[in-house]
Amino acid sequence: MNQSKPPISDQQLLSALLEIGEFLGSGSEFEDSLRAILRVLSDRLRMNRGTMSLLQEGGDRQEVAIDIAYGLSQDEIDRGRYKVGEGITGRVVASGKPVIVPRISSEPLFLDRTGSRSTSEKTHTSFICVPIPLKAKVVGTLSADCPYTDDVTLQANVRFLSIVAAMVAQNVASRQRAQEQWATLLDENQRLQSQLKDRHRPTNILGNSRPMQEVGDLVGMVAPSDATVLLRGESGTGKELVADALHYHSLRAPKPFVKVHIAALPESLVESELFGHEKGA
Repeated sequence: MNQSKPPISDQQLLSALLEIGEFLGSGSEFEDSLRAILRVLSDRLRMNRGTMSLLQEGGDRQEVAIDIAYGLSQDEIDRGRYKVGEGITGRVVASGKPVIVPRISSEPLFLDRTGSRSTSEKTHTSFICVPIPLKAKVVGTLSADCPYTDDVTLQANVRFLSIVAAMVAQNVASRQRAQEQWATLLDENQRLQSQLKDRHRPTNILGNSRPMQEVGDLVGMVAPSDATVLLRGESGTGKELVADALHYHSLRAPKPFVKVHIAALPESLVESELFGHEKGA
């Protein structure tokens, strides 16, 4: 017969809290720090399957999804998604209040979307979920399984997990700000690239005559290919504009467009400048 493990002491709780604080202040990537924190909860305090779920807002849709977890596979993490107000996790986000499920198997609101628990496990496992507060808003939840136990111990676990949630809240906010800034930079980059392409559109080359229209059609046809293009014409007729248009509408557009004034190169260097040369040759 298996003997139940002794209860977690205050000293163990304090030691775990100090270790968690060290992880958060270590300067490591937030994801790595949080995984280490969830590992401490599991190894030191018997709080297993620890997860951090974050509120994801897009238009009219609000969803809570597992962001980081310890003890879950990637498939199980991907399945952990809830509408606000749905299941235990969704209700905690909606209400901003922690929830204790003393016995998972007896709680119909516990949806077990991850599918990570066996039927036998559910009969002797409790689940606790607390909000991650940021000012007057709930940005996510912190949750974990723990062995079925008395209400006093479960309440103590909730208080401890709530402290940890408050500690990680600022890190979550910093991470979200960084992600928003990165998204803004990407949008700005795409906008500038679009403007640059518009600037080099064949239609922006002055001239509406039939020959110029044919030039524009040829640029549109040749630019996506790997064909070598030779542009000929008198000085000032727009060869460089056409070359720009070819480059910025080609597959090489993200790479630099290098312009070389061949007339300024000695004849002996033209080949090596354009096509390179072997070292020592």
